[in-house]
Amino acid sequence: MHRAGLEGVYDCAAVGVTNGDHTAPTSWPLLARWWYDERPQCTLASIETPELGDMHAKLATSSAAVQRWQAQQRQQRQQPIAARGSSSLPQMLSYLRHPIARCRSHWRYEQSLCRRRPLGMHAQYCNKYFLPRYGGAAINDSRTHVAFAEQYCTEHVSRSLSPANGIASAVRFFVDQFAFVGISELFAPSLCLFLHQARRFRRDLCTCSPGEPTLLIERELPPQNAYEEAMLRQGAVGVPPLMLNDADLRRRNPQDIAVYEAMLAALKHRVRALERQLNASILDCGSRHR
Repeated sequence: MHRAGLEGVYDCAAVGVTNGDHTAPTSWPLLARWWYDERPQCTLASIETPELGDMHAKLATSSAAVQRWQAQQRQQRQQPIAARGSSSLPQMLSYLRHPIARCRSHWRYEQSLCRRRPLGMHAQYCNKYFLPRYGGAAINDSRTHVAFAEQYCTEHVSRSLSPANGIASAVRFFVDQFAFVGISELFAPSLCLFLHQARRFRRDLCTCSPGEPTLLIERELPPQNAYEEAMLRQGAVGVPPLMLNDADLRRRNPQDIAVYEAMLAALKHRVRALERQLNASILDCGSRHR
């Protein structure tokens, strides 16, 4: 069985639970069976669809399983990740990025992905879906950019976290249902907090040293522009920036921004508490944007 690179982590794409590009389940019934499986074949499923609220609603189709899940969640949220045992119910982990930065990055990512050569596993997606809608001659038409924002940059996180899917509050959903929520703009401090929560914290990498402007763990991470450089090497040139200003994107995302700001404040509070516990400096020196 293919391992995802970390001890105890087995990639669900290798056994057909999720697609090879790690964006979606191969089928919803298969993902649901994996979710509640007492002896799952794999331990890590990375997906983008269905959206969180839709997934939550689909899982609620089995009331007995949901009751068991909720009881375990209440008990396990009081324990560090490493002490949670072998529960068959997955622990959800996520990073949130500011909605405006996420939108602009998403535009660059998709355009670069579909303008490089070769397209590889993304050829069908690019040629049959993305490029006909957002590429070609239309890439310089402002209407194309507006259409992209309507699809990908309008309450992208919170739109499915609604009462219709059994979720009264998007913020409470993240607080109550997720084992960990990091912030992309504070990637390294988030990672250090996660390592402490998982009982794998390394003080040498996650505290500021004299004369060091950043956390040393950042030396273990790819350079900020590594993806862009890789795309340029594969011919993804001439991608224009998204033709919407920050004010427009902010108007499109009041709920997403509220969720982001609430989780950002929560993360800072937790890191400050960790700093006091360890008598260390983490947040002020590890703020590189990724």
